Amino acid sequence: MKTGSDDILSVIAGRGLAVVRIPNPKKSFVLGSRPVLKLTPPETNDLSDPRVELFFAIAPDVMVGVGPLDQGEVIVDISDKNVRLTNESVCTQSSQITGRSKELIASLSPFVGRKVGKFPLPEAWDEPWFDRLRTKPFPVCGKLTIPVTSPAVVPALCQMLHT
Repeated sequence: MKTGSDDILSVIAGRGLAVVRIPNPKKSFVLGSRPVLKLTPPETNDLSDPRVELFFAIAPDVMVGVGPLDQGEVIVDISDKNVRLTNESVCTQSSQITGRSKELIASLSPFVGRKVGKFPLPEAWDEPWFDRLRTKPFPVCGKLTIPVTSPAVVPALCQMLHT
């Protein structure tokens, strides 16, 4: 007998894993009482739709989520602006938050608990890799796909990741 959980696990397995890193050491993700951020277009929230994204911060500078369809794993960097948008969204759906600094928490406190529900992809979201996840494959290092602007970087990244 198949359950809803089996369906979800099947969808996640088909989409792979997206790892999002913050390259700026002065920025960090917050954790909220509702830590999973689901970004959806207005007409669907079905995780099998490649336009639906699901992310969860696992460290101050790392977030994981479902990857692109049939592309395996990807590692990408996020801009400072989109770290802020992500944090605001997590805060908006949470009743409590925690983070790396008092200043960060204070700056996000006006957003805490403002709305619970599904979130559309912010209009201001401008990560180039986000659009590329759905449009073209990335260079491959073993089973790992790596989004980079220069293919010359791939061998060095492969070596770094496998040592």
